[in-house]
Amino acid sequence: AFYNCVNLQTVEIGDGVTDIPKKTFMNCVFLNSLELPSALVTVGESAFQKCSRLRTVDFPDTVKVIANNAFYDCVWLKTVDFSTSLETIGDQAFANCIAIEAVVIPDGAPTKIGERAFTVVNDSTGDLRMKNERIELGNNVVSVGKEAFAVNSRVRKLVFGDNLQELDVYAFYKCRKVFTISVGKNVPRCWTDGEKTPFTGCDLIREVIDASGTLQAGTTGLGGILAGVWSVITPTQESKISYDETSHLVYYMGGDPYTKTNGAVVIASLLSEVADEAQDIVIPDTYLGKPVTAIAERAFYNDLYVKSFDTGANCQYIGESA
Repeated sequence: AFYNCVNLQTVEIGDGVTDIPKKTFMNCVFLNSLELPSALVTVGESAFQKCSRLRTVDFPDTVKVIANNAFYDCVWLKTVDFSTSLETIGDQAFANCIAIEAVVIPDGAPTKIGERAFTVVNDSTGDLRMKNERIELGNNVVSVGKEAFAVNSRVRKLVFGDNLQELDVYAFYKCRKVFTISVGKNVPRCWTDGEKTPFTGCDLIREVIDASGTLQAGTTGLGGILAGVWSVITPTQESKISYDETSHLVYYMGGDPYTKTNGAVVIASLLSEVADEAQDIVIPDTYLGKPVTAIAERAFYNDLYVKSFDTGANCQYIGESA
């Protein structure tokens, strides 16, 4: 109906509309204000694809289906409030929506998240990067498709609800800054394909918060990530991951597994998220009262913002590819 209306800026849809058909507002590149009807059930395939100036989408709680490519390439979209009735987020529904700040699916109807739903696709230049910092899947999210959240490289913690059943291969591929995973009462099945798992490229996961009471560090569970996890804690225990907002370094405070001491370990740098130019890095001798005794594997891997580096006086170990 409004395909390629490139001068359209504001859309208000009356409450009698329950379905927005396929490609209705596709390529309305100047659309920046959208009010959806209160009885809306379905957002059709590619309905708002390439509406690149759209900033906010607030779904009414009646919405059940967000179809394939519905908001594909909405590159300025920052805020999305999802429905509690949501059953389906289609393949690539929010792909290339690189400005989205958080994906929080509320408790409600059983929800399936499709393939590449919140990732970057067809980026030959490598310039597109997801800015999403939160992934919280409510208690009724039941499945996450292949590459659904691939290269969401700013996310630090994954939160899974109690009824998550399965994670497809590469579901969180190259979410390189995830340090903690919170698992609900049900441990999801993790599909694998050879060496491909839901968490391939998530090299810095050091902690699992386990509500199921069944997981153990050093085992092969949860798609193999438990083999590299340093601690499994309950939801009532304090996290062992600490972020220093001054230095932008991330520490593991649960004891140094390398030196077998009670030291703190530098596990990552978040300089790339805040710095405008290369910085001098000085590892402190102590952090929160503990000696800083190690720098973990891949802590500064591929960090282009490090100009000089001082390990500090108490460092006894530097990990591979640090």
